[in-house]
Amino acid sequence: MKSIQNLFCLVLIVLLTSCSKDQYMNQNEEVSDIDINTEITIRSNQNNPPFNIPIYSNTDLIVQFFPGTPAATKAMLRAHHGVINFEICQLCFDGEIELWTFGGLISIEPKKHAIEAFGGLMDVDYEFDFASELGDVVEGTEEDLSYLPLIAPTNSGVTIAILDTGFDPFFPFWYDEYDVPKPILYNATEMAFADENSGYDFVNEDHNAFDDHGGKHGTIIAYEIHNFLEAEGIPHQILPVKICDENGFTSYFKLLCGAKYVFERAEVVNMSLGFYDDGFGDLENTIFKNLLSEYSNVVVVTSAGNGNEDGIGDNNDVLAHYPSSYDRDNVIAVAATNADGSEAAGFSNYGSLSVDFWAAGEEIPFYDYEYDPVTSSIDGTSFAAPQVAAIAAKYVYIGGGVLTPLQIINQLNVNGFPVPFEYEGMVKYDKYFPMLVE
Repeated sequence: MKSIQNLFCLVLIVLLTSCSKDQYMNQNEEVSDIDINTEITIRSNQNNPPFNIPIYSNTDLIVQFFPGTPAATKAMLRAHHGVINFEICQLCFDGEIELWTFGGLISIEPKKHAIEAFGGLMDVDYEFDFASELGDVVEGTEEDLSYLPLIAPTNSGVTIAILDTGFDPFFPFWYDEYDVPKPILYNATEMAFADENSGYDFVNEDHNAFDDHGGKHGTIIAYEIHNFLEAEGIPHQILPVKICDENGFTSYFKLLCGAKYVFERAEVVNMSLGFYDDGFGDLENTIFKNLLSEYSNVVVVTSAGNGNEDGIGDNNDVLAHYPSSYDRDNVIAVAATNADGSEAAGFSNYGSLSVDFWAAGEEIPFYDYEYDPVTSSIDGTSFAAPQVAAIAAKYVYIGGGVLTPLQIINQLNVNGFPVPFEYEGMVKYDKYFPMLVE
């Protein structure tokens, strides 16, 4: 959907994949684990958020095998390249994606190039390691089965996956006026693996995707999508997948694993997260992009990003923001407007080439975080994207599940409202969707 101009020379800025706000820092050299811990301590003492330190791992790479690669060949490649440990994506049946860990002092960039030159692999990616998972889950464990009453007896209509911080089953709007639970969660029976019931937690590697994020980021997105589809009478189920920890951060490997998992199960995927092109990681040629091509029948709705640390939106045509900037027909990038859609939100990223649609991203009504039934509001492109995802899911259902993502996007174009948005002295008529959550 997008044609992005790659920058040949950028200051090395790696932006954390954050489910709540895209954050970044200057990154001019590799940082060791000791450096990470020191920086975290310093920033904690300064009362600054300690977890917005995105770096490339200097011990890990991610590889993708060609489909059907024999186990013996995989073992030979690991041994040849000095892999001391490897991790596969949980619940991914083909075992094509692995995280490789190397011992000793190595230079990760030459190592990546050497592996690529040797051949035998479909792709090799750098790992973004975030050093953010310092705390344990505060609520919800693998043994906590409180979400089971919310699982649909059978799946019907359309399945919408939410790749985010998880799902909180205790929020009041999952129950009717008589406190009877609504069966809105995906039933994993047909594709169940081990103890799988509905969704998965790739942070803690268990079957309970409980949302322990302070802002309930994933739960809010689930509510936005469900609220609209329920009002429209569209049969649906939500597939919650936790790849972000309680602080809202994740790693590239978890993103890949979660994406592979949901692409195999859902028709529509909401991904309100992202990271920027740093000019180093070759983000235009990645395993994630391979997955988008492999599962080209899945509609992937992404947030365009919340701009820089000063709260000012970035031009994604210049500084690409992924996954929203991927040039694939099944990727939809959504930017945010103010509450009435009259102008772009100041924090929202934008782009005449890289943004597909706009939706309200300011003053989104929602219960406050203490479960008090008093409506408060939230802001962000994270909460604009699910509004478009919900409408896309409606079109998937109406189309009988046979429409291609490009046909779904064409339908969105027909039904969106043309609104003039001005940024950097340019006015462009883009398609806008009014707020769906009341």
